[in-house]
Amino acid sequence: MIETNIARDRAEGDLLDVLAADHEDVTRHFSAFLGTPIGDPERKELMDTISALLVSHAAIEEALLYPHIRERAEDGAHSAVEGLDVHAHAEVLLRQIAPLDAHAPGFDRLVAVLDEHVSGHMHWEEARLFPMMRAALSQGELDRLGDEARAMRSGAPTAPQAHPGMEGLWTDDYRPPGVSAADRLRRGLTPAGGWDRMKPH
Repeated sequence: MIETNIARDRAEGDLLDVLAADHEDVTRHFSAFLGTPIGDPERKELMDTISALLVSHAAIEEALLYPHIRERAEDGAHSAVEGLDVHAHAEVLLRQIAPLDAHAPGFDRLVAVLDEHVSGHMHWEEARLFPMMRAALSQGELDRLGDEARAMRSGAPTAPQAHPGMEGLWTDDYRPPGVSAADRLRRGLTPAGGWDRMKPH
């Protein structure tokens, strides 16, 4: 992950500094979750915080990062589709986790899938999308977008949104039904980690 100072970069940085600081904050909260005993109610509190962080972060990215990736970066349209698809999948998981408490069957497994998925996606964004943005936009533009991100923060959504047609996509083993062997291989090798890596075939 990119080296960052969360408070400083959120307060003063350009758009990519702000987003990297969010990534670090999410990573720290996942680490705190993993360091809390299974069944402890604090795990639910941490997951609620992670959910709000991810939803608001995704809203900022979808308003300020992905439109510029799509319109101005080389091969940006494909990368934008890939990244936004990951966001939608993550929100499906967040909606599945939201009603569960720390003792609920499946709670820890769902969070583990989310952690794997989100961590891989954040690494992918920092390794691929952030350099694309720095190459495509001037520093002045990135600074302006950082200001816009800060202005958006207080009004950004914090509850995961429904994605019609995707809500029931995964069964209890968290694998898409009916996918081909080629699709399973492709998904398993995606930068976001892939859903199929979570269960042996």
